[in-house]
Amino acid sequence: MQKIFNANPKELLDIVRELTDERFASVEHVLAARAELARLTIDISKETKQRNGRIFKVTGNLIIGAEHYTASTSAETLEQAIDEVRDEILRLLRSSRGKSIRMLRKGGAKIKSLLRFGRASE
Repeated sequence: MQKIFNANPKELLDIVRELTDERFASVEHVLAARAELARLTIDISKETKQRNGRIFKVTGNLIIGAEHYTASTSAETLEQAIDEVRDEILRLLRSSRGKSIRMLRKGGAKIKSLLRFGRASE
């Protein structure tokens, strides 16, 4: 998986690289064979006027061929924000996999019914 990072304070880049390599291993595991085609973009910005509350805003974009998954969150710490983005992207990946299998089965059933032309349908 190709990873691209954009951080508002440039000092965060090294920390972000380490965290994403560690935390996004589960995403690569779910992608399996498609992991080579995947491109992950992480954008991090820090609210400059805030000292408390949700300081870090993280946006993650995962592109696999024509499929595009986006997750965005704000959190108190950088680790929490990256974890929330990872969890949301995993949820989107797993739900889309179920939809594609369901659509494949529906399409197969439709083709089978079309091949029974002239026979009595049950």
